[in-house]
Amino acid sequence: MKILNSLLARIAQCSLRAILVLPFVAVIMMFAFARPVLAATITVDTVADNDGVNGTCTLREALIAARYDAPEDNCVAGDTSTDTIDLTGLTGTITLAETTAALDVISEAVGGPITISGPGPGNLTIDATGNSSGVFRFDTVAASETFTLSAVTVTGGNIVAACGGGLVINANVTLNLNDSVIEGNTSSCGGGIYSSTNSVLNITNSIIQTNNSAGGIGGSGGGIEVASGVLHLLNSTVDSNSAPSNTGGGIDISGPSPATSTVVNSTISNNSSGAGGGGGGISVSVADISIDKSTISGNSSVADGGG
Repeated sequence: MKILNSLLARIAQCSLRAILVLPFVAVIMMFAFARPVLAATITVDTVADNDGVNGTCTLREALIAARYDAPEDNCVAGDTSTDTIDLTGLTGTITLAETTAALDVISEAVGGPITISGPGPGNLTIDATGNSSGVFRFDTVAASETFTLSAVTVTGGNIVAACGGGLVINANVTLNLNDSVIEGNTSSCGGGIYSSTNSVLNITNSIIQTNNSAGGIGGSGGGIEVASGVLHLLNSTVDSNSAPSNTGGGIDISGPSPATSTVVNSTISNNSSGAGGGGGGISVSVADISIDKSTISGNSSVADGGG
């Protein structure tokens, strides 16, 4: 009987140990087989603009590496999760040499978000120098995608027969524009920024100024044109933009929009619209907008609604 009791006691001890150890084994196995979070930082090392093989990593090449998850010249490969394109080591101006080609920020179906981080708008300018292209075009092959552009100045985009002189945000894209300046761009609509169907444009701590929608296709939205998308403007300034032939010198939002646009702690000032429509500062049509703790002043219109 003593032998039997001793055997049963040992079995009980082993069972208790198994109960105590199994959870730890499960945790170890979970971490051992968990899929790693993939990401890449692609460092741009020159202010030149090209996509040839010359031992450097330009911004244009970095965008290609991020799009296709493969090395491009001296740029490391992007990855299937968030890719960060690092411009923080640059100062001066990236002058677009390909005069008819904007910088394409595109996510493939198996890609992921792309973040472009600059050193500050006073330190780095991306300039299309008035050539017949926009500056950035954001697009995705996936069902939807999110991009971030931070701490740069974007200028010199000039598109006569299309929209979006500075930035174009295509359908199903969310763009976070942070700590940046969009200035001195021209297009037929959305002189500074054009945001299209089902897009979301989040602008924070930024300045949209001296842009122009010169007519042609629509002619609205001198600073920003949001066409059936959503705009969230926070702690930002929209100033001295013009739509000389249509509505929304500063901002034009035309619906139907999937959600309510918002303007918070922002200034919309000194913008102008022409005889084709009103809303010198901001024009909203078939869409909802909430404006809170903001200043709308000094705007003008040849037609109705100077503010």
